[in-house]
Amino acid sequence: MTVQDLTIEDALQHQLLNARHRGGAWGYEAGSTPRLEPTCWALLALGTSRPESARVLAQWPSHAGALVEQSGGLVNWSFHALALWTQLALGEDSVYELDPIAAALVEARGTALKPSSAQCPNNHLQGWSWIDGTFSWVEPTAWALLALKKCRANGMIVKGADQRIRDGEAILRDRVCATGGWNYGNANVHGKDLPAYVPTTALALLALQDCQDEPYLRRSITYLEEHVGRHRSTRGLALSALLRARGADVFRVHDVKENVHALRVSEAILQRAK
Repeated sequence: MTVQDLTIEDALQHQLLNARHRGGAWGYEAGSTPRLEPTCWALLALGTSRPESARVLAQWPSHAGALVEQSGGLVNWSFHALALWTQLALGEDSVYELDPIAAALVEARGTALKPSSAQCPNNHLQGWSWIDGTFSWVEPTAWALLALKKCRANGMIVKGADQRIRDGEAILRDRVCATGGWNYGNANVHGKDLPAYVPTTALALLALQDCQDEPYLRRSITYLEEHVGRHRSTRGLALSALLRARGADVFRVHDVKENVHALRVSEAILQRAK
């Protein structure tokens, strides 16, 4: 069988296995230093048929339960949450072994800022930051919500998780842009409305998919529907495709012919996490 004879998913798995570091992890490109985020996406793409690969997350360097980017490196809370979600999505048998990772995520929180006329009035809300000692951002907060809600769905009892889920939902409700959708940080700075972005919006909607229908969610779905067809990043298309796979049949990404291949590859990756 030649490479041309392979299905999209088979070709993807072949390419991923060839790019894997000898220690079992992945970098952002073949031959680069292993990192947590690409390792998670690669494991989701390969699925549960290769448990020896999944063990790489169980052995990942950590400090006080928090996964670090590299040995001795910083904790990136967005990637930490993605790793927890990945292990649960792949059907991690020893769920109790994930308790320290989940507990570390609950304890993490972005820095509360003092009231400022330059930014929105609710900067005292604490979601999750990219790294410790910084402001709460939308994407780390969305990933943390996804991971903690996955814990809850899997029957994991994590002390303080319910309150932190409410905190994260409050952050996303507060930060929604005037147009619907989400920017990386605040929706308004110095009295100026900031633009929403497709990948950030799709991720936030995934994190809020179990919430009661509210006007800000409907506006955000409308924003995504209107903008995803013109979007070019595989990440944005992939997150939107996963949201559509969860029942939000509102996206017309197949209308963009040049993105069909990227979308099919993305769906092959993200379907594993349903």
